Parts: sequence; structure tokens; C-alpha cells
Amino acid sequence: MWERLANYLTRANPTLAGASPKDVFNGVVKDMMPFDKPQTPEDIGNTAVFLASNEAKDITAQAINVCSGIRMN
Repeated sequence: MWERLANYLTRANPTLAGASPKDVFNGVVKDMMPFDKPQTPEDIGNTAVFLASNEAKDITAQAINVCSGIRMN
């Protein structure tokens, strides 16, 4: 997902031309994240496991964003 976003940003912003997706992420996208890290498949999996557990038995009809805080900006 981040690579596609980085490719889009590279095309949309000529000053990023020639930058690798990782460089674009580190220079642009990462600055929007209060937790300063991208999500991993494990982050999503941990959330799914929690929601499937008895610990989440009273959680209903919620949208949960696993987004490193980007939605807080």
C-alpha cells in the first residue's frame, strides 16, 4: 500500500522524482504519522485476533483504524 502511495506522490510531486518508495515514505508519509512507523501485517493480524477473542466480546459495530495515528492528524 505504501509503495503505491509513494509512486503516486512521486508522479504528483516533481521534486520527488527519482526517489525510492522508501525515501518517499520516510520523507513525506512518515511525517504524517504520530507513532512514526508504518503498519505491518502483524499489526492488522493482532487487531483481528483481539477482535476474535473473548476480550472483545462487548465490542460491536465499530470501525477500528490500525493506522499508526495518521487519522489523528
